[in-house]
Amino acid sequence: GEEADLARFGDSIFAALFKGKTPEQAQAALQRLLKKVENHLFELNGRSAQATLSIGVAGLDEKTAKAQDVMNRAHRCADDAARKGGSQIKQYNPAEELAAAAQRG
Repeated sequence: GEEADLARFGDSIFAALFKGKTPEQAQAALQRLLKKVENHLFELNGRSAQATLSIGVAGLDEKTAKAQDVMNRAHRCADDAARKGGSQIKQYNPAEELAAAAQRG
């Protein structure tokens, strides 16, 4: 499968670093992960439970000033995916963010 470095950033926040991959190239692996979690039932106290993932994707390149900026962008995208019901991937789009900032004034 796809190789990535994984890290836990908080109670329910994880990061995956796909070295040498663009966000678009990482999408296939993330989509497979999303489906695996979506199709898995967990047993909790004798009851079945289903988990969802809300995945935010942002790329790190020579134009990115700080790695923390990338993490913040991915986190905002994941939050947006969660607000829209979860079980989805949202990729950072700078044009979308500029339009939202312009609407806020």
